[in-house]
Amino acid sequence: HYAARGYLDFQVLGDSLIIDPTTGKTRIEVTVDEGTEYHLADFAVSGNRVFPADRLERFFEPDEAGLFTTVLGEDELPIFDSIAFQAATAEVAQLYQNEGYLYSQIIPYVNRNPAQDGAPATVNVGWTIREGQQAYIARVDIEGNECTYERVIRDKIFILPGDVYSQERIIQSFQSISSLGY
Repeated sequence: HYAARGYLDFQVLGDSLIIDPTTGKTRIEVTVDEGTEYHLADFAVSGNRVFPADRLERFFEPDEAGLFTTVLGEDELPIFDSIAFQAATAEVAQLYQNEGYLYSQIIPYVNRNPAQDGAPATVNVGWTIREGQQAYIARVDIEGNECTYERVIRDKIFILPGDVYSQERIIQSFQSISSLGY
C-alpha cells in the first residue's frame, strides 16, 4: 500500500495485541514509520539493442491506473509507484523471453535523491538491460504418448526445431495439446 504511494522507506516499528479481559475482544496496534514520500524525477533505459527505448518506455507511461499517480497541479512531479515499477520490470523481462532472449537480465535501479530547497524527495529509476544471445529450439520430443498418432500431437505444437525460443508459444502449444483430451 505504502510502496505504491511513494513511501519507499516505510517500515513497521512494532505491534501489540491487546485483549480486553472482560469482553474477550482483541485489538491489534501497529506502529509504523512512513518515511519520505518520493516523486519520480527521471526514468532511463540502457543496454537495449533489440527493442527501441521508446517501446520499452511505454511500459512507464502514466495513466489513470498506471505506474505513476500524479499529484494535483501541473508543475508537480508524479508520485513514484514502486509496486507498478516492479510489475513493469517483469513485463519487460517477459517481452525479451518471448523474443528468444532466455538469458536476458532486466536490472532495475532506484536512486533516491533527498529533498532540497522545498522541493520533494525524488527518485531516478530505470533499467540496465543485458540481452545476451537468443535461444533456439533444438528438438521437440514427445514422450509417454500411448493414445494417438504422434503427428496428431505435432500438429498442435506452435514451436518447431530451429525456431526462436518463445515462452508464449510453448504455453500455447501446451494448451493446444491439452485440448485434445488425452
